[in-house]
Amino acid sequence: MKRFLLLIALAVIMIFALSSCDTCRHSTVYAEIEEYTPSDCRNGGYYYSVTVCRECNERIAREKVELDIMEHTVDGHICTACGEVVVSSSGLSLSLNEEKTGYVVTSILGCETDEVYIGYHEGLPILAVSHFIPSLNEPDFTTQKLHFGSTVREINLPEMRGFLDEIAEISVSPGNECFASLDGVLYSANMDTLLYYPRMMTREEFTLPDSVKTIGESAFYFSMVKKIDLPLGLLSISKNCFLGSYELSEIYLPDGVTDISEGAFSGCSNLESVRLSPNTTHIGYEAFKGCRALTELFIPKSVTDIDGRVFIMTTDVTLFCEVEGKPDGWVGDGTSANDWCRHVKEIKWGCTPNTNE
Repeated sequence: MKRFLLLIALAVIMIFALSSCDTCRHSTVYAEIEEYTPSDCRNGGYYYSVTVCRECNERIAREKVELDIMEHTVDGHICTACGEVVVSSSGLSLSLNEEKTGYVVTSILGCETDEVYIGYHEGLPILAVSHFIPSLNEPDFTTQKLHFGSTVREINLPEMRGFLDEIAEISVSPGNECFASLDGVLYSANMDTLLYYPRMMTREEFTLPDSVKTIGESAFYFSMVKKIDLPLGLLSISKNCFLGSYELSEIYLPDGVTDISEGAFSGCSNLESVRLSPNTTHIGYEAFKGCRALTELFIPKSVTDIDGRVFIMTTDVTLFCEVEGKPDGWVGDGTSANDWCRHVKEIKWGCTPNTNE
């Protein structure tokens, strides 16, 4: 009898041990969901399905479940959920790229709306804009707003110049890896370069974001802005960046700008006040051409090179130079048509900053 009771006791102990150790058979389980990320119309979502034993609470399995991308909700041309340009404007002339993975815009042929959308065409993305020329049959072309989708990776701005003359606003869909827009102005994706300020934008004053380090070539081409506040961290102004900005009246260049590029302020006929950086080393060809309202300019001693014809047709300006005499890097000897000081009213040497004496 004692032996029988002992066997029963051992059996009970074994059953208890089996039910509470790693040898559980996991006969009843349930599922939990972890890290749920919902889908949207740009990216598919996912979640992890975790299988758990009801008896011992052990996590038996963990599996990732992919969710399908949702369809765009399109109102006209743009998805109302993500801002993507889903339907491009009719009238665009497109060519399929060599890889047959997307389209390139080659011209506008008959777009008759005041807004042009560039995104997807027949299910494939538009990847580049090489030309953007209005149709010759549409002399009264009046497009004022330009919308780029997230797929556009290249914009040939010089080739688009004639068309862009009529643009007042540019927008870029979220998610574009090459471009961005803010308040109607086109920037690089990381916002460190201002690429284009629409010519027909009517604001009188404009402040660049603090992130901007470079102003691109012809960025303010014939703009109508009167005053521009540049960020203190600005480092570079590119060729012809303010070309023809005839309403611009003053400009203060931060200390980090050392090079005044070719044609930088050419045609700024109402420019009255310019402050060069004390670290300026070079002034490019025709940089201040036709600045007829400019009457004085202080040139710091840091300037070692000045190209030819910098002040051509700027006939009322007096130059106050910090150096005692012309450095070798200043082009010309005062007698040729290509002289750096051609058309300058007067030059004063050995001047001090702020006093011009």
